[in-house]
Amino acid sequence: PVTPAELGLAPDEALAQAPVAAVLIADDLSAAERARLRRILAERAGPRLPLLTLSDDPVRLLAERVVSEDITASGGNASLLAAAD
Repeated sequence: PVTPAELGLAPDEALAQAPVAAVLIADDLSAAERARLRRILAERAGPRLPLLTLSDDPVRLLAERVVSEDITASGGNASLLAAAD
């Protein structure tokens, strides 16, 4: 987790500009404050960011990364790729 102060930005600036994948907020924020934060996130360029609370499922904070290699050029034989190195 990175705080706005660590980025040298005001909180709203950090929310609008920081390179993050999700925003985690306290459960006790008012509906008006949550709506304000959602508006700031909606105005960002790029992919949508989830606005999560501490009561959300912690699994939502995980990111899955998949790496695949195309071995069709070697006829599907992965050992041929290893031999080329």
